[in-house]
Amino acid sequence: MWRSFAVLGALAGCYKPTPPEGSPCSGPNECPSPLSCIAGTCTSHDAGAVDTAPGDTPMLADAPGMLVPSNGIVPTFPPGNANIQIAGVAHVNVGTGHITGAITRSAGTGILDGIGYERTTYMGVSFAVFTFHSLAIEAGATVQLSGGIPVAFVVEKDMVMSGTIDGAGGCGGSSRPCAGPGGGTGGTYDTPATGCGIGGHGSHDLPTGADTGGGGGGGGGGGGAGGVEMASSTMFPGGTAGTACIPATLEPLVGGSGGGGGGKGNVTPESHGGGGGGAFQLTCMGSLTISGTISMGGAGGDGGTPDPATTGPNGGAGGGGGAGGGILVEADAVTITATGTLAANGGAGGGGSAQANGGTPGQNAIIGATAAAGGAGGGNAGKGGDGGTGVSAPGVGADATDVNAGAGGGGAGVIVIRALAPSVTGTVSPAPTILAPHQP
Repeated sequence: MWRSFAVLGALAGCYKPTPPEGSPCSGPNECPSPLSCIAGTCTSHDAGAVDTAPGDTPMLADAPGMLVPSNGIVPTFPPGNANIQIAGVAHVNVGTGHITGAITRSAGTGILDGIGYERTTYMGVSFAVFTFHSLAIEAGATVQLSGGIPVAFVVEKDMVMSGTIDGAGGCGGSSRPCAGPGGGTGGTYDTPATGCGIGGHGSHDLPTGADTGGGGGGGGGGGGAGGVEMASSTMFPGGTAGTACIPATLEPLVGGSGGGGGGKGNVTPESHGGGGGGAFQLTCMGSLTISGTISMGGAGGDGGTPDPATTGPNGGAGGGGGAGGGILVEADAVTITATGTLAANGGAGGGGSAQANGGTPGQNAIIGATAAAGGAGGGNAGKGGDGGTGVSAPGVGADATDVNAGAGGGGAGVIVIRALAPSVTGTVSPAPTILAPHQP
């Protein structure tokens, strides 16, 4: 199959025909001889061998150093020398293209304020694509991603990324059930989590006061199940563990799933499961150096809510952790320096309550290789399971008798590096899948 490649007009020939090579085609795909109209641009065959097949779009053959972006992206880059430099905190709404803070971009598709934005679909998944002629994220800067769909940044030039790109569940600490872009939201007992491999809610039995923790969400690996509770000689199951569901190649782009809510007891508010980490692709048509951080981890689940009643208290159970999401970085040359970190770990499950003693929430995914710690149970209630890292599986919630059980941890996500010879001396958790770049 032949594919068009967007940089055909940038190639230089052995001579300079008139009009200059790279000029737009005139009329119905017309160019003066010896130029040919390829992808809307007058191009010389001498600039590179061009293979064609009947009914197909021409494509440069044997063009070294020209990768094809993953997930079917055909980028349209901003013209000229639009160099975008981020030195503070920038908030990026991936659903609208609106950017505020350290840099600004108006909402809407097309090239606005030197940044391109489009919505596209690949393998049934709708996602956002931001394009940049040149992009630098400086040390100390943060790009905070929000919105309900996966997102790709595609950069035409070499890129050095020294700051932070944050698409983790919990959305910058604003809300535990909130998901990163393309991840699933955390659920409650009455509202299911969302995502491709959700954690189930815990049990709730009002007569016995039995409440069990939610299951952890699934990502690249499965989540942990909620613990069980024995009450009045009956065993009540914990929330089911979310299943592994993120593609190993991150094609299509998929984020982590949300954790299930805990049994609701006789209290409000109900505990939430943690939101899943987002799905993020960073493509550089030149070289890519990362000395900063890309974070797509899952959020921890809530702890069980205590019941302040003085007689017959019936507190709730904790929520399951959200799963880590997906990170795909690609360029001809990718370098992750000693200070660079790619992290898509799972969030931890919340601890159960012991009636009037509330449980503590599970820890949000660690930006590193350490597992997030499960929340402590209130009194002698069950502890939440730790989050998954790839090296360590997510923990299950601790069982309990006549007090509430703990919730399960979220599974780890998926990290893919596409490069001819990547150099990785920094921290990548879970361990990356190394693949060659797509070529024309």
